[in-house]
Amino acid sequence: DTLTFELPQPALSAKSYPNPFVDSATIEFKAENDENAIVNIYSINGELIESLYNGKVEEGMTYKFDFTSHNSGSTIYFYRIICGNQSIQGKLIKATR
Repeated sequence: DTLTFELPQPALSAKSYPNPFVDSATIEFKAENDENAIVNIYSINGELIESLYNGKVEEGMTYKFDFTSHNSGSTIYFYRIICGNQSIQGKLIKATR
């Protein structure tokens, strides 16, 4: 009998800043593999607000995308990054002036 182990894939991680934001926020993530990636922004109701990116990413590269809030009246947004078979989501809070 042979015992084999699979090494876990590195977890996809992302950050957003500033958060809370006034007019715009930056979403940043590092690609762990050469993959296709999608970066979307959603309203609190789950409605797609904006697709920031849909394309190839390269292993080891850091990607940054700027999101400028729209006049949707929303103060809470969610971002979702899908990279290959991994995904991560986070919350963006718009500060009121």
